[in-house]
Formats: sequence, C-alpha cells, structure tokens
Amino acid sequence: MPIPEFHLIGEGPQENEISTLLMQAEYQTLKIYKYHSLNLHEALSKSKIFFSLQLYNNYPSKSLIEAMSAGNTIIATDCGDTSEIVRPEFSELIPTYFNAVEIANATVTLYKRIQNNHEMGLLARSHIIEKCSLEKMAEYYLTIYSRMNKVGAKDK
Repeated sequence: MPIPEFHLIGEGPQENEISTLLMQAEYQTLKIYKYHSLNLHEALSKSKIFFSLQLYNNYPSKSLIEAMSAGNTIIATDCGDTSEIVRPEFSELIPTYFNAVEIANATVTLYKRIQNNHEMGLLARSHIIEKCSLEKMAEYYLTIYSRMNKVGAKDK
C-alpha cells in the first residue's frame, strides 16, 4: 500500500500551531506538505480525501464544493449546515471539536471504504453537481438574505 500524502492548503488561525506541530519527530516520517495555492484544482484532481474542518459551517464552502466536484470523498466537522452538502455515502463526519484519535479513525475508515468502493468519489461529484446548481445556490442565498432582512427590519 502506498504511503499517503497530506497536503495542507490554505491559511487560517491555527496555521502557526500546525506548523509547530509538524516539526515534531512523530510527523517527520509522513509526507506532509503545507502551502497556500490559488490553483487548488491541481491538488484536488489528484487527491482522494478532502478534509473540511470548520468550526461553524462547512456549507457552502467553496473549497469543499471544488473538492467534491473533483471527485474527492470528505471528512468534515459536523457543524452548521454541513449535512446540506455532505452525505454518509461518500463521507465521514467528526465532532466540531475533534481530537487526534477521532480524525485518525475517520481517515482510516474512509480510506478503507474508498479501497472497497471506487465509486465513492463519483457519488460525491454527482451529488455536488446536482446540489450546487446555480439555481439551487441562488435559492439558498436568497433564503438567507430574506431571513436577514426580516431580522434587520425588526431591529430598526
């Protein structure tokens, strides 16, 4: 079995903490690459699992939509409207405030599932193409704006 590679792409509030963690000895044998890229599609076209580890919401996440469009299966934190986009047929959900064991277990579980079902990435891709059509995304945002306008009107 090939050694998996991990690509940590992007920036965020935990970037320094992650960089420090990756310098520890136990991570030196893993293939971990950390960088920022404006061409996310290049990595996504080669990857099999995408992690969307948000604190508040994974939907609609541009990078998550791009990952699923590229046929990636998903490990996501179970927060906000994540269930609007992520389905058990091609994903694993973990608690919002996960620990190392929970994320490791989800990764191993999903990796084994992918090995037994090569169609999982295609399921993610077809789901996102249907779920995030221009019409459905417009409807989603219009619903949010409508709710916010009602709240704003009450405050004035």
